[in-house]
Amino acid sequence: MADVDLADADSRNRVPQEHGVPTEVLATAREATFQVTGLGCTKAQFGTAFVVAEQTLVTNAHVVAGIQAPRITIRGRETISRVVAFDPATDLAVLEVDAPLPERLSLAEATPGSVVALLGHDHGGSLIVRPARVDQAILATGKDIYGEQAEGRRALMVDAWVETGFSGGPLVDQSGSVVGVVFSRARGGLPVAYAIQIGELVELLAEVRFDSVGSGPCR
Repeated sequence: MADVDLADADSRNRVPQEHGVPTEVLATAREATFQVTGLGCTKAQFGTAFVVAEQTLVTNAHVVAGIQAPRITIRGRETISRVVAFDPATDLAVLEVDAPLPERLSLAEATPGSVVALLGHDHGGSLIVRPARVDQAILATGKDIYGEQAEGRRALMVDAWVETGFSGGPLVDQSGSVVGVVFSRARGGLPVAYAIQIGELVELLAEVRFDSVGSGPCR
């Protein structure tokens, strides 16, 4: 998970104490969220993925970069996946598995100011749920995951505590819809995360042809 500089110290006071997502709604989101792991060129990589369609999951491109066959831990068992879409500019990747998956999570645009739940796997593989607040929509300009110049991505600033392993994790609203995909956090230990807006994901999913495309070079 990359660190970026856009946050301010007041963010500590904006993190909500509770996410307020109904228990049954959160249970569905938890069922559809998994850890993704793999061995890159020189190190182990891990992050989070969630179900968006039958046998289809989404994570960050930087989580699976350079991994030939990312592994998804489903109900305690590792399943090999194929990368069928990989976009280093938006930092999104789509994975396909030959295994049954739980019900997909719906997608929706985020509402600034709304309180949501952030789901992510920690280094040990445990699924963590934390409260978060959507601060504002931004255009994250600059470079892609390899440090090359890119057009940028539509993103969200989110008040939340995140850690390594949360990359690719969903932001889930009160109705159970995913409203963002976590990809980064602020420098300096501030409780600010950055998530990719759902519009970017919808556009990528529309281009998927479910042929293996590879996961690009290592970072």
